[in-house]
Amino acid sequence: MPWGMESTRKNFGFYLTFVLFHLGVVAGITLAFVSTVAVGFLKIPAVFVVFEALLIGAFLIGVYRILRRLLRPVMRLISTPDDYFSLTMLTVWFALGAVTEAHIFGMVAVANELILVAYLLLTSFFLLYVPFSKISHYLYYHSPGSGSAGHSATGAATPIREARRAQWPVTPERSRTRSR
Repeated sequence: MPWGMESTRKNFGFYLTFVLFHLGVVAGITLAFVSTVAVGFLKIPAVFVVFEALLIGAFLIGVYRILRRLLRPVMRLISTPDDYFSLTMLTVWFALGAVTEAHIFGMVAVANELILVAYLLLTSFFLLYVPFSKISHYLYYHSPGSGSAGHSATGAATPIREARRAQWPVTPERSRTRSR
C-alpha cells in the first residue's frame, strides 16, 4: 500500500502531486470518452468543477515537473528526450482538456468546436504513442510475472523476482559454479 512506502511517508507532498497528476489522466481519458457519448453529463456544475480542478491541477503539476527536470541537475542528467516529450505533451493535453471542458460547459470565452476536435486528436495521438513510450508504465508495472516491485498484482512474489533474488548477490562461490 502507498502509505506503507518509506518514500510516501518522507515526502507526502510529492506523493500527493503524483496522485493528482494521475487523477488528471483519469479525468482526461474520461472527458475524451464522455464528450462523445454523454455531453449532458459534463454540463452538470459539480461534474464541471471536479473535471476542471483535476485537469488544471494536473496541468500545474505538469508545468512543475517540466521545470523540475530542467532546473535540477540530477533530474536533467537522468531525463531522456522521451521524458521531456511525454511530459510536455501530457501537460498540453491537460490544458486542452480544461479548455475543452469549459467549452462543453458553455463558457462563452471558448466557444469554438475546434477545441474539442484538437483535444480528441491529441487523445487519439496518445492512444498510438503510449505503447511505445515510458507512459506505458501503467500497463506493465503491476502485471503478473513482470517482476516489477518484486510482486505481482496480487502481492505474491513473482517467479522472475525470485529467480533474480536467487542469483544476487553474485559471490565468488556462485560465479565459480556458474562457469561449470
